[in-house]
Amino acid sequence: MKNLNRSLSFEKLPQLLPDCTISNQLLAQEEQASGLLMKSAALLPEIIEVILSDDDLADSIALNSYLHPNGFGKIVLAHSNLDRTRLRLHIWPETSSRPRHEGDLHDHRWPFVSLPILGRFTETRFAEVGEKSEVPGDPVYLYHCHPRHGRDRLYLQGCIKSRLTQVFEAERIPGKSYSCEAGEIHRFEPSSPGLAITLVLTGDPAANAAKVYRETVIPDEESTIPAPTMTKLELKQLLSIVLRKM
Repeated sequence: MKNLNRSLSFEKLPQLLPDCTISNQLLAQEEQASGLLMKSAALLPEIIEVILSDDDLADSIALNSYLHPNGFGKIVLAHSNLDRTRLRLHIWPETSSRPRHEGDLHDHRWPFVSLPILGRFTETRFAEVGEKSEVPGDPVYLYHCHPRHGRDRLYLQGCIKSRLTQVFEAERIPGKSYSCEAGEIHRFEPSSPGLAITLVLTGDPAANAAKVYRETVIPDEESTIPAPTMTKLELKQLLSIVLRKM
């Protein structure tokens, strides 16, 4: 991942990241991906300072970043020229309390490895339960969520009855990475007050749309969810907050 897109101007940081590709066989490469995230975390203050000092770079990164409806800012720091690997920074704003179960249950189109940087998190994973299965499950409605592709909204399509059962819950803490395959269903949310940050390395998409699960049917007027692109000012404000906390 050393040859990063020129529009991101990461050539200003020689040898920023070693060559790295992530396939859908993520677990076999988790140690390599975790090492890359640890190195990126150590360099994060330097990366942020470069972005804050370069308006063209900030403009480019802001165009690929947005405010996610699950309550965090999603910033695409870099991407590989070799494949569709992405390095993302996720930032949950500082707050004195955290409501539980604020975000949707969902899966991801791509595999990823994530490293919490600040704050503690709770991750809960689920599995779909077949209609004839004797395993107990909670009724939900499944929707397909397609990528933004530069738009300021996410679109939920379809409405399929399903059932989910919880398979495990874990606390995710700073400095300890975890992985998730494409298609695994989970909820991930901060469990501690204050600023919360993760670095995420995502691999090649394995599907055209992600799955989102809701407990109730979504009215047609609510099937379009705002996910506004960040302005350069919003990006710089978020990154400045992160820099002060590191």
